[in-house]
Amino acid sequence: TYSITIENQGNVDLTQVQFSDPRITVQGNRDLVCSPPLSSTIPAKSFVRCTGSYTVTQTDMDTLSQVENIATVQSLQTPNPRQASAI
Repeated sequence: TYSITIENQGNVDLTQVQFSDPRITVQGNRDLVCSPPLSSTIPAKSFVRCTGSYTVTQTDMDTLSQVENIATVQSLQTPNPRQASAI
């Protein structure tokens, strides 16, 4: 289980926010819970905190030397994706 915080530290609302995580399916995934719910807009000076889980599989163990998770977020105002990773 892990948590991800998407924070807007600026003075402008972030619109068309897109979040991706290769270890989980964001849209409709019951394993990803966000509070407040993740929408396409994050108001200025606010944040969304999401928790999710991923179970390491036997295939992961057989084919990877380590399991790395990289979450990416971008918006219309931040076209260069921001990434965070964990091993």
